[in-house]
Amino acid sequence: MIQSNTRNPAIQKVADAVYELSADEVLQEQIWVREKVLNDYNNDMTVARKEGHMEMLKQMVEDGVLTVSQTAEQINMTTDEFLSKPG
Repeated sequence: MIQSNTRNPAIQKVADAVYELSADEVLQEQIWVREKVLNDYNNDMTVARKEGHMEMLKQMVEDGVLTVSQTAEQINMTTDEFLSKPG
């Protein structure tokens, strides 16, 4: 039991539970791993969206819908930067 300034037993019970959970090293490691997996997933999805967007833009240029200079200008790139991107 940890010391708290409350006389409310429900609050004391929650404070004790939080203290026990935060002291559990295995649980802390599991939480860290879960957060890393979620961050990696979100990063991968962001990269995939950007790559998909770039592929779509390049296809529109190939189809003659947009010019290279129009496309590069819209995404704040030089023409050379746009042409050098994979996708």
